Amino acid sequence: MRNEAITLKPRKLKTIGYLLISCAFVFIGFIVIDENALLRWSSISFFGLGVIVFIIQLIPDSTYLRLTRDGFEVRSLYKSNFTKWDEIKSFRAGSLTVPTYTNLGTFISTNKKMVFYDYKKSHKKYRIGKSLSGRQAALPDLYGMKVDELAKLMNKWKNKNSVQQLSYSPLGVKQ
Repeated sequence: MRNEAITLKPRKLKTIGYLLISCAFVFIGFIVIDENALLRWSSISFFGLGVIVFIIQLIPDSTYLRLTRDGFEVRSLYKSNFTKWDEIKSFRAGSLTVPTYTNLGTFISTNKKMVFYDYKKSHKKYRIGKSLSGRQAALPDLYGMKVDELAKLMNKWKNKNSVQQLSYSPLGVKQ
């Protein structure tokens, strides 16, 4: 048995872009917004928090997707969640419609591409999410890949390692 694993990381350029935008809004809060104290401190607080989050995301090993023989680990801001392959039914590419408020006082809908997955029926986790949105879970990022490529990669690893797990007994003797 080999200890095969791959680690995918988010694109740093995107995170740097978000960091710069957050810094700009903190600057605007300090310099431009003088009249409205609530707006000023709300902007500084919210986007200041964004600055901290995006700086942490740039630190090595704070955010990644790791695929291993046993399952996959999603780490975000040093918090990890490991899911076994045998808990997952399948992965699929899709999009989530997100309403966005514009400066003109209207809402527009944008589609965020994501890789979604559902747990097997025996799994009790995240049933509420399925009833609300039709999806149980999603990967938080595309890790520098196209949505279809990442969904295929996840299914490939799931199928390859599910078969591998079935071909070995608990003692490691090939059946």
